Amino acid sequence: MCIRDSLGWEVGRFDIYGGILNGSGGIGVKCKPLPSWDKLSLLFEASEFSRRRYIKGRLFNTPKYDAGVKFDINKRASAGLRVNDLSETKRLNYTASLIFEDKDIAYLFGLIGFASAGTKARSSSN
Repeated sequence: MCIRDSLGWEVGRFDIYGGILNGSGGIGVKCKPLPSWDKLSLLFEASEFSRRRYIKGRLFNTPKYDAGVKFDINKRASAGLRVNDLSETKRLNYTASLIFEDKDIAYLFGLIGFASAGTKARSSSN
């Protein structure tokens, strides 16, 4: 599971962010290297700076560094490659993302929230 909660800034073609990455403090940079073509993004993240733990008898004591590339096919679909933990185990991950948006469901959830705010819970003994 990947936990992310970060704060970032956009500086030109760079996205610089910091916060909770993969469950611990970290920083990251995302770059769109080709100014005329913004479908390609490169990323680098560093986290777990104070990592010192044994996993299956092996000591992990260097920060976790991740690097990757992402290609946006269109505004709803993307694909990419990412190498996790460059300093220790070097795992390659393939990613694909497909976004569905249904405005009818969003409208329905809005009505449900409005209806539940107007009712009061009562027990059967009253």
